[in-house]
Amino acid sequence: MDLRGTSLVEVRLEGIKSLSLDFAPECILVSPGTVVRFTGPFESVPLVGGVAPNPAPDGPFATATTTGSSKDVAFPDPGTFPYFALGHTALFEIAWGAVIVDADATE
Repeated sequence: MDLRGTSLVEVRLEGIKSLSLDFAPECILVSPGTVVRFTGPFESVPLVGGVAPNPAPDGPFATATTTGSSKDVAFPDPGTFPYFALGHTALFEIAWGAVIVDADATE
């Protein structure tokens, strides 16, 4: 989803009650400097950087989010930043997505 020019974007983790996890929207294209607000029950379904199922804490996702119900993450630099959420039990599917920061887009 192209959201370039938007300074604050929300990405929601959905499907907790159905155990079928999904981020909405999953993949977004944003401008440098955009803040993405991730929402979900991170104490039961942590938000992690990397490509599932292998965490790769780096850049904006330097640490996993394991508490709270929202996390603001700034994306100042161009690049592609994958992320995923994996429940603590095998009952949950893996939800994944990516933030793509367009080097040529400015606000």
